[in-house]
Amino acid sequence: MELHGLVVAEQEWFNAWADFIYENENWFDEEDDRGSDLIHQVFRQYEEVSVDIVTLDRDQQEFFGAVGEVTDLQSEYFDYGEAVLDLYTALHERSEKIYRRTERLNDHIDKNIL
Repeated sequence: MELHGLVVAEQEWFNAWADFIYENENWFDEEDDRGSDLIHQVFRQYEEVSVDIVTLDRDQQEFFGAVGEVTDLQSEYFDYGEAVLDLYTALHERSEKIYRRTERLNDHIDKNIL
């Protein structure tokens, strides 16, 4: 029961974190038009904002490289979280079966032996 409480707390944190990622961290995704549009706004106004486009492009590519690494780690983290929860679910199901068998055995002892 203690393990269940710990797992539930971690699952709630994990779900909240995943929701945060999906809601707030996709603005710079290369495949997302919003992130692309933000960069293109800067490109279109490069004279006003005094930006070296070549440097900006290089920085953007480095940024997307770093984001790719973070995304890979995030994906590994999600996979690990799912594996842990799958293992916990299997453990819980096995424990439940054992508990039910123990209840039946206890009932049998109470009725027939005691």
